[in-house]
Amino acid sequence: MGRAKGRVPDPIPAEEEPSGREPDGPVPLPPLVEGVRAVALGTDRFRRYAAAKLEVNVTELTALGWLENIGDQTPSALARYLGVGPPGMTAVVSRLERLNYVRRRPNPADRRSTMITLTPAGRHAIGWVYDELTAEIERGLDAASERRSADADDGADHGADASQRAEELLVTLGRYLLTAPYDGQ
Repeated sequence: MGRAKGRVPDPIPAEEEPSGREPDGPVPLPPLVEGVRAVALGTDRFRRYAAAKLEVNVTELTALGWLENIGDQTPSALARYLGVGPPGMTAVVSRLERLNYVRRRPNPADRRSTMITLTPAGRHAIGWVYDELTAEIERGLDAASERRSADADDGADHGADASQRAEELLVTLGRYLLTAPYDGQ
């Protein structure tokens, strides 16, 4: 029997807890899911580091990333991407504008609204973030390659299929991103 998509199942009463797992212990995850989870958490950790370096918060950093990827946006459109309301979006744009990362300009399609545009400083800042993240991912992939080589030297099975190698890669990359030393953090 399947469950409704998007619905979180009701908790299992403690007396019915499946054997082999403590009620408050971690949920065992398949390797692929563990790898994706670790990459997501590691990337989140990197975003907090990058935001602190740019002296913005994570929402402001995310706004810069969206503007870089999708181009100029109205404040209401950008707010939808960020999942914030109008007052929150006003605060984000005002702060980024004070830091000279964005500017407001008239919306050519609607004189009543404005467009939010990255400034050269904003493009430079988000470019730095992407360069740093790329370098961290490359270091993580190098760590995965070194681990695979070490496993090969130990006689590990080279017959692993592509999905097993992808799982190993994701797990190693995720673990690296979770523990990477960002400026002594």
